[in-house]
Amino acid sequence: MSVKKHGLNGRDYRCLSQYKPSQSLGFAAQCRWPEMLSVLAVLAIAATDVSPFNDRAVCSKREILLVMSDSLAVIAILGGTGDLGTGLARRWAQAGYQVIIGSRTEDKAVAAAADLKAVMQARGIDGVNVRAMENLAAAEAADICAMTVPFAHQTGTLELVKEALKGKILIDVTVPLVPPKVARVQLPEQGSAGQIAQQILGEDVQVVSAFQNVAAHHLQEGQGLSCDVIVCGDKKDARAKVIELVEAAGMRGFHGGSIANSAATEALTSVLIFINKQYGCHAGISITGLDDKA
Repeated sequence: MSVKKHGLNGRDYRCLSQYKPSQSLGFAAQCRWPEMLSVLAVLAIAATDVSPFNDRAVCSKREILLVMSDSLAVIAILGGTGDLGTGLARRWAQAGYQVIIGSRTEDKAVAAAADLKAVMQARGIDGVNVRAMENLAAAEAADICAMTVPFAHQTGTLELVKEALKGKILIDVTVPLVPPKVARVQLPEQGSAGQIAQQILGEDVQVVSAFQNVAAHHLQEGQGLSCDVIVCGDKKDARAKVIELVEAAGMRGFHGGSIANSAATEALTSVLIFINKQYGCHAGISITGLDDKA
């Protein structure tokens, strides 16, 4: 199916991808209807009986994912074969994004991509668009990159992909954990991993720090998350784009200020690790005092 871009954001696509055949469209009242209607119109042209004025809709998730795949950014997850990287890959692929799983070795990326497709099929979703590449090729092919490598590999990975990231957004998920005492805050001299990334990459790359306080265990699941994400970066527009990806992954995202503030979210990860060990849980954070429109 050849589809033009329709300007939907991640939340709108998530609304579409969550409904089931013959389900009433009333569930999607929270979506932005003008943009959603344009996608419904495309599906109608493709001989699909979908109408916002109908009480019932007949459309497969595969057809919806084909529309979304053509319209959304390509996301590469560098070092994306671990629990955190594959968790984000599952979330974004299920929301309709084209996902590239990157790794230092292509074989590991291929295995992770195959596993993702198997998981999606088990969930009844067979229209996902996921590829496997080495990290550099993944960075070159993507519109937006996320990096989920251990802190010890952060600098080396950034140096490798620096030229490929120019003009793009890098979502840095790195946490400066220092084994074996990962439940103790040990921030680097530069202030934070996010600041290190911005210093290495320079002004040609918009570094945004996010997802440090989300348990990989929950990202792997195919259900909603009661966890919020604080998004830090020097450019507000870049933060806003990452917040769209947070929402596409099923969470709420909040502007957290400049990249210097990533020190707070990175430090909080060690606190959450301690809480997890103390109480046998997978803790996250929640922002209170805001209404539902925040």
